[in-house]
Amino acid sequence: MEKYIKLGKTGLKVSRIAFGAGTFGAAWGDGWSISKNEASAIFNTFLDSGMNFIDTANVYQNGESEKWVGELLKERGGREKVVISTKYSMNMDSTNLLSGGNGKTQMIREVEDSLQRLQTDYIDVLYLHHWDTSTPVEEVMKSLNHIVESGKVRYVGLSNFPGWYLGKADVLSKWHGWEPISVIQMEYNLLERTIEREFTPFAKETGVGIYAWSPLANGLLTGRYDFDLEKREILGAGRVTKNFVTDPWIDPFTTQAQKTIHTLKRVAEELGHSPAQIAAAWILHQPNISGLVAGASKVSQIEQSIESLNIEIPTDLLNELNEISKPASSNPYSFHSGPIQDAINGTAKVGE
Repeated sequence: MEKYIKLGKTGLKVSRIAFGAGTFGAAWGDGWSISKNEASAIFNTFLDSGMNFIDTANVYQNGESEKWVGELLKERGGREKVVISTKYSMNMDSTNLLSGGNGKTQMIREVEDSLQRLQTDYIDVLYLHHWDTSTPVEEVMKSLNHIVESGKVRYVGLSNFPGWYLGKADVLSKWHGWEPISVIQMEYNLLERTIEREFTPFAKETGVGIYAWSPLANGLLTGRYDFDLEKREILGAGRVTKNFVTDPWIDPFTTQAQKTIHTLKRVAEELGHSPAQIAAAWILHQPNISGLVAGASKVSQIEQSIESLNIEIPTDLLNELNEISKPASSNPYSFHSGPIQDAINGTAKVGE
């Protein structure tokens, strides 16, 4: 399995594993925060392995994540060898209405603040972290183009945006000759596959890259938890029993989720790897997925994520994981295959 790709349709060469520095800092408390020494060990282990993609955000640990990334990279040296992505959208000052959102004013200010915290004069990839539901797409894309032309940002992306917004952004950038969206970040794992309805087809059509966040579903796919189905309780020590999670909509108590977790454990045992490694490797085997963002609070965790690049899942077991975790059909996607398509094409078989 290849370790590096070009980001979307750009010439930027990145590792398929990006390190997500959400644990770098002390502001978020137990379950999310680690010491500076632990952060240093993880950071250098990741880069020493040959990986080159570091992902953070202005809001992570209330700004401490960017600060630690900047300090650790300055200590290590070699800024030109590392690709740094960061994000903005979230409010950084609850007393200031203008501190949050995706408008041009916020963008310019947050990029300047991120550059200062990261101790660098450019950001390789700037993501809009979330859709603010109000800023016009035209303003966002024109502003992103301005930021790129200023030299402070090299490439741009979207995270957690609706599909229609992504499509409009893509068309606007082509019409106006603006900097296009090169990559998107969306949640994707064995318990959350809904991006296959809109976003992976979009990536196939346009060449936009996709990096999956929460590849282990906040730890539910690590194999470390047990489940009391009657009481709907997660048993074990870890983030989902201690602190907030980024994807509370995942219900691990459904029949499908439980079957998926059990199948993952069995496949992992059969292949001689941890469930976390197989969960990550499964993502890397999926079509139109560029890579994944791996977080860590221990060196061993980032080492396992890196090792997943070398895991080949046999076709029969891959198909089993694909089938057991397959999302249910929904409107209008159920019309895009099966009887309706047969009715459209008659007896003819139409390929790509």
